[in-house]
Amino acid sequence: MRGGLKGRKYYFLGIGGIGMSALARHVLNRGAEVYGYDLKESDITRALVKEGAHIHYNIDIETARQLSSLRGLKVIYTPALPNNHRELKFFRENGPLPIKRAQFLAEVTRKHEVIAVAGTHGKTTISSMITHIFSEAGEDPNAFLGGIAVNLNSNHRLSEKSLSILEADEYDRSFLRLSPDFA
Repeated sequence: MRGGLKGRKYYFLGIGGIGMSALARHVLNRGAEVYGYDLKESDITRALVKEGAHIHYNIDIETARQLSSLRGLKVIYTPALPNNHRELKFFRENGPLPIKRAQFLAEVTRKHEVIAVAGTHGKTTISSMITHIFSEAGEDPNAFLGGIAVNLNSNHRLSEKSLSILEADEYDRSFLRLSPDFA
């Protein structure tokens, strides 16, 4: 399954965000080609480049045009981007139609047993603790975390199993896209 997405291509608008970078890591670690845009370079984007992602930091319609010609490209964006962001607007007008981060997280975990942590404070801490407990118990979960867990040195944990632990983020009402089995 680690190579289960070989040949697939994803473009993340806002790849340096904590939620976006976890999703980018997920598909990258499963063999997909990952491209991304972010406003500025960061520790997260530098780590993603080392892991194999191709990231640029200038809004570039020519790059967007070249990426849009890639067969089967899926474009994922963070709702933190303004609606008038030129690359986002380009994809909305020319395709492929971009989808929000929460919708993609729902797609990725659709066939998984999902443990979702909601709330206004402590989601990352609790999600990280649940991930650690399940890992130590031999359950081998996937995890999509809202921060870098010290024991993982990452905001993502990849597993072959169909158990995922994630944060049900209230921003932009994105938690409404998820279908958790436990919350």
